[in-house]
Amino acid sequence: MLAAADFREERAELQALIATGMFDRAPHLLNFLTYVCARSFEGHSGQIKEYTIGVDALRRPPDFDPKKDSIVRVEAHRLRKRLEEYYAAEGAAHRVRIVIPQGQYAPRFIVQEPLVKAIPDTIPSALPPIVSPADDAPENQVPPSVANKSWIRSHWVGLVLVLCAVAAISYWRKVHNVAASRPTAPIVASVAMPSVSSTLPVPSEFRMLAGYSGKSITDQQGHVWSPDAYFSGGVASSISNGRVIEGAPESQLLQTQRSGEFRYDIPLAKGTHELRLHFVETEFGLGNRQGGGETARMFRLQINGEDALPWLDPIAEAGGPNRLLVRVFKDVTPAEDGKLRLVFKPFANVSRQVNSPAILSALEILQSKPGFIHPVRIVTQDHPVTDVDGHSWSADEYYFGGCVPTAMSL
Repeated sequence: MLAAADFREERAELQALIATGMFDRAPHLLNFLTYVCARSFEGHSGQIKEYTIGVDALRRPPDFDPKKDSIVRVEAHRLRKRLEEYYAAEGAAHRVRIVIPQGQYAPRFIVQEPLVKAIPDTIPSALPPIVSPADDAPENQVPPSVANKSWIRSHWVGLVLVLCAVAAISYWRKVHNVAASRPTAPIVASVAMPSVSSTLPVPSEFRMLAGYSGKSITDQQGHVWSPDAYFSGGVASSISNGRVIEGAPESQLLQTQRSGEFRYDIPLAKGTHELRLHFVETEFGLGNRQGGGETARMFRLQINGEDALPWLDPIAEAGGPNRLLVRVFKDVTPAEDGKLRLVFKPFANVSRQVNSPAILSALEILQSKPGFIHPVRIVTQDHPVTDVDGHSWSADEYYFGGCVPTAMSL
């Protein structure tokens, strides 16, 4: 048994998890895990609550309300899944496992005992011997005592082989299921079901890449961008094809889009939110395949059944093609059914009187106070910082041209 006073093996297992690098691009999960483990090591498991995790580990403000902000529940779900995948593959042989039970936040440290114990050298004398009638025994009959031991040993070996086979099959199935559940194709089909529950509200900070179906991407700011979900209609396609998207925060983010006539029905928590929609025109405009210029593509956006954008001309508003355009909407709330409904429709092209498909490259939904939007803070360097007041300043992004002088050039 492990000594509860020092938690040596548990601490070593936590350090082993961190050393794998599985949390290098997931700072929220790392903070969550280290916080709950540290509190448990200190003997304060009973004080691990949703509020304390939100404020102490995930850096939410003191007025953090778990009923309005589901970040702790969402990150707990992600952490459980990450741990399950690890112990189903790379960490399968570890003696100690760290588990976050469903419905709880305090960790449990599971000690894995050997599946099959060693076969004893001697056979228990209590087992009844097998007796054969002497008259029926052939001349080459093995003595009863030897036959009994051989029969019992063979059954022991058979039992061990069966248990090993069952364990191997269970392990293979678990690893196979985990691997099969990971998306590999970069582009999703035109109609797909969301990868998460359609009734669970998205986190208070939700970011999604339209038309993308790979693994979630963590950007240089530590923000997680999820693959495309909650959509119906439209077509997913690649848009970058190696071209430089001016103003893009990071080249890995704007690689795909959803186009045509489509909609998103996103489950949203109660309250007000800030909605950011990202558009990039890579088909029309000077130098692109379809050519043209302003009014070459125009489309409409409805939010919860109301016209939020009666028409949008991405080339005109962005100042040219292949440039990032971000439109921000404040005080966005869910509809009566608890979902944010976004409908994108083509608009009659003014110059050619044809319908060009609507497009979307990414979206962000951030819980906010009524009447306010989140401030934008940027420092002209390649990594984010947090000032003495706790404000986060993003690394340099959304810029057009110019350069950042180095110390050698000043």
